[in-house]
Amino acid sequence: MSEVNYGPLLGLIGVRNDDKGIGITPEPEATEESSYFETIPYTAITAATNANLQALPVLHYTGG
Repeated sequence: MSEVNYGPLLGLIGVRNDDKGIGITPEPEATEESSYFETIPYTAITAATNANLQALPVLHYTGG
């Protein structure tokens, strides 16, 4: 099998850090907002095959 072409997914491979998240919790009197930090690793894994006709690029991620 040839090298996997990740196309537009290539930019996702690696570790993404985000510190701009805001959690909104509705309360009876008002809405409570709290910020949060998130780290998501995206890892390229071997391509999956679809009926031996296509090589499908696959990324694995673990969400926070």
